[in-house]
Amino acid sequence: MAEPVHITTDDGFALAGNHHPARGDSKGWVVINSAMGVEQGFYSSFAAHLAEKGFDALTWDYRGIAKSRPAPHEPFGLLTWAECDIEGALKWAFARTDKVMVVGHSLGTQLLGFAESAAKLTAVVGVGSQSGDWRNWPFPASLGMLALSGVVLPGVSTAFGKIPKGLMGEEIPKGPILDWARWIRSPGYLLSEGERVPRLFGRLTCTMTGVSVDDDRYAPRRAVDALYRIYSNARVERTHLVPRQLGLKSLGHFGPFRRQVRDAVWPLLVRPLEAAVEPYARAG
Repeated sequence: MAEPVHITTDDGFALAGNHHPARGDSKGWVVINSAMGVEQGFYSSFAAHLAEKGFDALTWDYRGIAKSRPAPHEPFGLLTWAECDIEGALKWAFARTDKVMVVGHSLGTQLLGFAESAAKLTAVVGVGSQSGDWRNWPFPASLGMLALSGVVLPGVSTAFGKIPKGLMGEEIPKGPILDWARWIRSPGYLLSEGERVPRLFGRLTCTMTGVSVDDDRYAPRRAVDALYRIYSNARVERTHLVPRQLGLKSLGHFGPFRRQVRDAVWPLLVRPLEAAVEPYARAG
């Protein structure tokens, strides 16, 4: 049974989370970083599965999303989510163990390199995580991404002061959306944040398993490859899932975390985490 927790960030914001306690002796903690506009409850079945496998799992919401609302009044953006919120979740886990891992969905791996504590991680599994530069999409999808970032996202968020709930999942604050739209339009996506980015992302030296999905229109294979090149010092292992080879009709961007693929997909996501803590288990 999940236990509600509150995570206080360094700037004093309280994030809502849920701890799924490991069954038996804990192998380590897994922090699950959500995708844009996805509330933590979407990952609860997967977190419970991790708990069954002997991991303590933490799900949580970025400030301004779902249970971490209302958003603060002062302006904030994607870097606040990374440097304060992801950092806060990691610190919360590191206060309990030195064996902390991350499963990041889409944005949840993109932002990870900005968090200072990410340098201490034991392993990362990124699912559908990509460089959102519109140029990484094949034509004509690339034009759709350009229109989304240049017209739709700025227009809707300016008109409503946010992205209303239902358009992209949960209600999303204006600041992160405008940052995201700007990154999509910029060559190199998050590299547009300046020369510090390669240095920050280069701090990660753990094993990173980058998972792409053949029918994921939100994270084409080329875009996924582009993200992991930024993690230049990590030991990157790439996994590309083809649904029909797994006995599935489709999978897409959100399918890897749905309960229906527990037997077909979840072992592929858990295996890198188990491999990362194996040396610790032997030493114990």
